[in-house]
Amino acid sequence: MRWGFGTFWISLLLSHVAMASPTSLAYQGRILKSDGTPLEYGNVSFIFQVTDPSGTCVLYQESMAGYNMVNSGGVFDVSIGTNSQNYPAPGFTILNAFDNTTSYQCGSCAGYTCTDGGHTYAAASGDVRKLKVQFFDGSGWKAISPDNTIRSVPFAGYALAAEKLGTNVASDFLLKAGLPTCTGGTFLSWDGSSLTCASVSGSNG
Repeated sequence: MRWGFGTFWISLLLSHVAMASPTSLAYQGRILKSDGTPLEYGNVSFIFQVTDPSGTCVLYQESMAGYNMVNSGGVFDVSIGTNSQNYPAPGFTILNAFDNTTSYQCGSCAGYTCTDGGHTYAAASGDVRKLKVQFFDGSGWKAISPDNTIRSVPFAGYALAAEKLGTNVASDFLLKAGLPTCTGGTFLSWDGSSLTCASVSGSNG
Protein backbone atom coordinates (compact mmCIF):
# COMPACT_ATOMS: atom_id res chain seq x y z
CA MET A 1 0.00 0.00 0.00
CA ARG A 2 1.26 3.46 -0.82
CA TRP A 3 1.29 6.19 1.76
CA GLY A 4 0.89 9.94 1.57
CA PHE A 5 2.42 12.28 4.05
CA GLY A 6 1.11 15.45 5.59
CA THR A 7 3.21 18.48 6.45
CA PHE A 8 6.21 17.85 8.70
CA TRP A 9 8.17 20.33 10.76
CA ILE A 10 10.95 20.26 13.33
CA SER A 11 11.33 22.43 16.40
CA LEU A 12 13.41 22.45 19.54
CA LEU A 13 11.90 20.78 22.59
CA LEU A 14 11.95 23.16 25.55
CA SER A 15 14.48 22.24 28.19
CA HIS A 16 13.35 21.28 31.68
CA VAL A 17 16.57 22.70 33.14
CA ALA A 18 16.72 26.48 33.46
CA MET A 19 19.47 28.21 31.46
CA ALA A 20 20.46 24.92 29.76
CA SER A 21 20.36 24.02 26.08
CA PRO A 22 17.65 21.59 25.02
CA THR A 23 18.88 18.01 24.72
CA SER A 24 16.34 16.80 22.19
CA LEU A 25 14.36 17.83 19.12
CA ALA A 26 10.59 17.62 18.63
CA TYR A 27 9.45 15.97 15.40
CA GLN A 28 5.82 16.39 14.50
CA GLY A 29 3.69 15.53 11.49
CA ARG A 30 0.84 13.52 10.03
CA ILE A 31 0.83 10.24 8.11
CA LEU A 32 -1.98 9.50 5.67
CA LYS A 33 -2.68 6.47 3.51
CA SER A 34 -2.98 6.91 -0.24
CA ASP A 35 -6.78 6.88 0.13
CA GLY A 36 -6.58 9.85 2.50
CA THR A 37 -7.30 7.91 5.71
CA PRO A 38 -4.84 8.36 8.59
CA LEU A 39 -2.40 5.82 9.97
CA GLU A 40 -3.81 4.74 13.35
CA TYR A 41 -1.69 1.68 14.14
CA GLY A 42 -1.14 1.04 17.84
CA ASN A 43 2.52 -0.05 17.74
CA VAL A 44 4.41 2.23 15.36
CA SER A 45 8.22 2.18 15.31
CA PHE A 46 10.49 4.96 14.05
CA ILE A 47 14.13 5.19 12.96
CA PHE A 48 15.70 8.65 12.87
CA GLN A 49 18.99 9.47 11.16
CA VAL A 50 20.88 12.77 11.13
CA THR A 51 23.23 12.94 8.14
CA ASP A 52 25.64 15.31 6.45
CA PRO A 53 24.25 17.79 3.85
CA SER A 54 24.49 15.21 1.06
CA GLY A 55 22.49 12.63 3.05
CA THR A 56 25.17 9.98 2.56
CA CYS A 57 27.02 10.10 5.91
CA VAL A 58 25.06 8.97 8.97
CA LEU A 59 26.21 11.04 11.94
CA TYR A 60 23.58 9.86 14.42
CA GLN A 61 20.83 7.24 14.52
CA GLU A 62 18.25 6.36 17.12
CA SER A 63 15.09 4.27 17.14
CA MET A 64 11.86 4.14 19.11
CA ALA A 65 9.13 1.50 19.28
CA GLY A 66 5.64 1.12 20.69
CA TYR A 67 4.27 4.52 19.66
CA ASN A 68 0.47 4.37 19.84
CA MET A 69 -1.30 6.19 17.01
CA VAL A 70 -4.79 4.80 17.67
CA ASN A 71 -7.39 7.60 17.35
CA SER A 72 -4.59 10.02 16.47
CA GLY A 73 -5.94 11.07 13.09
CA GLY A 74 -2.47 10.20 11.79
CA VAL A 75 -0.82 12.94 13.84
CA PHE A 76 2.34 12.15 15.80
CA ASP A 77 4.62 14.16 18.08
CA VAL A 78 7.84 12.42 19.05
CA SER A 79 11.11 13.43 20.67
CA ILE A 80 14.44 12.80 18.93
CA GLY A 81 17.36 12.46 21.32
CA THR A 82 15.67 10.50 24.11
CA ASN A 83 15.22 7.04 22.57
CA SER A 84 17.45 4.02 21.88
CA GLN A 85 20.68 5.30 20.35
CA ASN A 86 21.99 3.03 17.58
CA TYR A 87 24.96 5.15 16.41
CA PRO A 88 27.51 6.29 17.44
CA ALA A 89 28.44 5.08 20.93
CA PRO A 90 26.69 6.62 23.96
CA GLY A 91 28.31 9.88 25.02
CA PHE A 92 27.67 11.40 21.61
CA THR A 93 24.34 13.25 21.75
CA ILE A 94 21.92 14.44 19.09
CA LEU A 95 23.23 18.00 19.57
CA ASN A 96 26.81 16.88 18.91
CA ALA A 97 25.71 16.06 15.36
CA PHE A 98 25.30 19.81 14.68
CA ASP A 99 28.86 20.85 15.57
CA ASN A 100 30.39 22.40 12.44
CA THR A 101 33.87 22.63 13.96
CA THR A 102 34.71 18.92 13.88
CA SER A 103 35.07 15.83 11.67
CA TYR A 104 32.79 12.80 11.96
CA GLN A 105 33.06 9.09 11.34
CA CYS A 106 30.26 8.09 8.99
CA GLY A 107 27.99 5.25 10.08
CA SER A 108 26.73 2.44 7.89
CA CYS A 109 23.28 1.35 9.08
CA ALA A 110 20.89 -1.49 8.22
CA GLY A 111 17.77 -1.39 10.34
CA TYR A 112 18.73 -0.89 13.97
CA THR A 113 22.32 -2.06 13.45
CA CYS A 114 25.05 0.46 12.63
CA THR A 115 28.84 0.18 12.25
CA ASP A 116 31.57 2.63 11.24
CA GLY A 117 31.38 3.06 7.49
CA GLY A 118 35.11 3.60 6.99
CA HIS A 119 34.94 7.21 5.78
CA THR A 120 34.64 10.63 7.38
CA TYR A 121 32.83 13.93 6.94
CA ALA A 122 34.64 17.19 7.76
CA ALA A 123 31.95 19.70 8.70
CA ALA A 124 32.32 23.26 7.45
CA SER A 125 30.91 26.52 8.77
CA GLY A 126 27.32 26.96 7.62
CA ASP A 127 26.72 23.27 6.81
CA VAL A 128 23.16 22.06 7.30
CA ARG A 129 22.06 18.52 8.18
CA LYS A 130 19.50 16.12 6.73
CA LEU A 131 16.96 14.18 8.80
CA LYS A 132 15.94 10.80 7.40
CA VAL A 133 12.89 9.12 8.98
CA GLN A 134 11.46 5.61 8.57
CA PHE A 135 8.42 4.16 10.31
CA PHE A 136 6.95 0.67 10.72
CA ASP A 137 3.18 0.63 10.14
CA GLY A 138 2.46 -2.98 11.07
CA SER A 139 3.11 -4.36 7.59
CA GLY A 140 6.56 -3.02 6.71
CA TRP A 141 9.03 -0.16 6.89
CA LYS A 142 8.21 3.04 5.00
CA ALA A 143 10.48 6.04 4.39
CA ILE A 144 9.19 9.57 4.78
CA SER A 145 10.20 11.39 1.62
CA PRO A 146 11.75 13.80 0.89
CA ASP A 147 14.33 14.03 3.66
CA ASN A 148 14.03 17.07 5.92
CA THR A 149 16.76 19.69 5.72
CA ILE A 150 17.55 20.83 9.27
CA ARG A 151 18.37 24.51 9.33
CA SER A 152 18.72 27.21 11.94
CA VAL A 153 16.33 26.27 14.77
CA PRO A 154 17.90 22.94 15.84
CA PHE A 155 21.33 24.52 15.38
CA ALA A 156 20.44 26.80 18.31
CA GLY A 157 21.51 23.79 20.42
CA TYR A 158 25.03 24.49 19.15
CA ALA A 159 24.70 28.20 18.38
CA LEU A 160 27.36 30.21 16.57
CA ALA A 161 27.41 32.46 19.61
CA ALA A 162 28.59 29.50 21.68
CA GLU A 163 31.75 29.41 19.55
CA LYS A 164 32.63 33.03 20.37
CA LEU A 165 33.09 35.49 23.21
CA GLY A 166 31.91 38.79 21.83
CA THR A 167 33.53 39.04 18.39
CA ASN A 168 36.45 36.78 19.33
CA VAL A 169 36.74 33.19 18.12
CA ALA A 170 38.31 30.32 20.04
CA SER A 171 41.77 30.82 18.49
CA ASP A 172 41.95 34.31 20.05
CA PHE A 173 42.18 32.86 23.57
CA LEU A 174 44.71 30.98 25.70
CA LEU A 175 43.77 27.96 27.77
CA LYS A 176 44.76 28.24 31.41
CA ALA A 177 46.06 24.68 31.24
CA GLY A 178 48.53 25.74 28.53
CA LEU A 179 50.11 28.61 30.48
CA PRO A 180 53.41 28.24 32.34
CA THR A 181 53.23 28.19 36.13
CA CYS A 182 55.31 31.03 37.51
CA THR A 183 56.89 30.62 40.93
CA GLY A 184 57.65 33.30 43.52
CA GLY A 185 59.92 36.04 42.26
CA THR A 186 58.78 35.61 38.63
CA PHE A 187 55.97 36.94 36.48
CA LEU A 188 54.24 35.97 33.26
CA SER A 189 55.89 37.66 30.28
CA TRP A 190 55.48 37.63 26.50
CA ASP A 191 58.79 37.41 24.61
CA GLY A 192 57.28 37.99 21.18
CA SER A 193 56.65 34.35 20.37
CA SER A 194 55.59 32.63 23.59
CA LEU A 195 54.65 33.25 27.21
CA THR A 196 57.42 32.62 29.73
CA CYS A 197 58.15 33.25 33.39
CA ALA A 198 60.55 36.20 33.77
CA SER A 199 62.48 37.00 36.92
CA VAL A 200 61.57 40.01 39.03
CA SER A 201 64.63 42.19 39.44
CA GLY A 202 65.67 45.83 39.65
CA SER A 203 62.91 48.26 38.84
CA ASN A 204 60.65 45.32 37.96
CA GLY A 205 60.62 44.43 41.65
